[in-house]
Amino acid sequence: VQVSAPTEGTYYWQVNSYIYGADHINEPNMIEGSLWSFNAVADAPPSSVDAGVDMITWSGQAVSLDATVVDDGASALTYAWTADRAAGVSFDPSAGVEDPTVTIDKSLIPITVTRSIQAENDDAEEWINTPEIHGWTDYPQGGIDLSSSDMEVGDDGGDGLFWQVVGVQYDQLGIPQGATINSAKLTFQVDEAYVEYSSNAFTILAEAADDASVFTDDPNNVTDRARTTASVAWEPNSLAAGVGGKEDTPDISALIQEVVNRPGWSANNWLTLMIYPDVYLALPDPSTGGYTTVSSHTYEAGPGSDSATLTVEYLPTGPSDTPATVELTLTATDAVGSASDSMTIDVYDDACKAAIGSGVATINSSDFDGNCVTDLKDLAIMLVKWLKDTELTAPAAKP
Repeated sequence: VQVSAPTEGTYYWQVNSYIYGADHINEPNMIEGSLWSFNAVADAPPSSVDAGVDMITWSGQAVSLDATVVDDGASALTYAWTADRAAGVSFDPSAGVEDPTVTIDKSLIPITVTRSIQAENDDAEEWINTPEIHGWTDYPQGGIDLSSSDMEVGDDGGDGLFWQVVGVQYDQLGIPQGATINSAKLTFQVDEAYVEYSSNAFTILAEAADDASVFTDDPNNVTDRARTTASVAWEPNSLAAGVGGKEDTPDISALIQEVVNRPGWSANNWLTLMIYPDVYLALPDPSTGGYTTVSSHTYEAGPGSDSATLTVEYLPTGPSDTPATVELTLTATDAVGSASDSMTIDVYDDACKAAIGSGVATINSSDFDGNCVTDLKDLAIMLVKWLKDTELTAPAAKP
């Protein structure tokens, strides 16, 4: 029997049985059962955790953490510090398990950039299987569609013979030349049900260009672009993702790596990715044949958050003005349960920070906007501050 007590105190219960007398009504005989009792006490509260204030430090500098844990002491308590970016983060518990020191190597912390299609002509479809021979006279061979409300990877005609090459473009990625690409992928949102035909093999390629030109409606504007040596095979499965679901490509880091390794690549240059049906790559001249049917996968077109999204994780190439933000979480666990709390550390390169006693860094005295660079913006802020500090309260004498 499970008994719930509404308040603290002592509770009793007893189970009695009745055996009736001769007339079964007027002479009941009660047999008392044992008297049971229990003392109800308030549940021990779980531990509470405060991981400490957010901090700023620089790469390689040991920082002392200052957490607060409140516990009833009824059972043993264990602590566990974790980091959302494990690479480059090391804890030294010699100063205490609850308040260890942490050292973060900024150069080992990857940066993740996510970019969706920003404008309608940042994705394109090119017809590549001589639509005229299939009766689609409105769609010339090599024609470009920049304004479609959806994007068909593979076939766009409903019979598997209207092949397409799809292209997507991104800028403002911020990836420096020569950066190490850890991982990369495209993510699509399924717009319509998958149609399966004989071929479902595709190849993803990047444009071999330092700074890709934007898509136009000039004929063959996708297929005329130079292709990377690196390629990634893909067999989409939009049926499994379902309408409205998300589908990722395999890792395409080799493509991104080849582009950012180009001597002329710059952090905010344009990058083009293209998805070709394998049957086209094997037989790019449809006039000689090309009646293999290609499966169709229909995804949302751009712009918007539901468009084809590129996610790249890379390692920085050297010191930068941008901090690496690491989230640290302290979890305390006892017999009652566990509690956790998080704090963040912004890690700058040591070239743009000044140390104070505890090792926690402070912004350079001449840097007013927190980016570790004294620039024109800082000078403007300094001027405004000077004007305010020296505000005239009376007419000034002519010097």
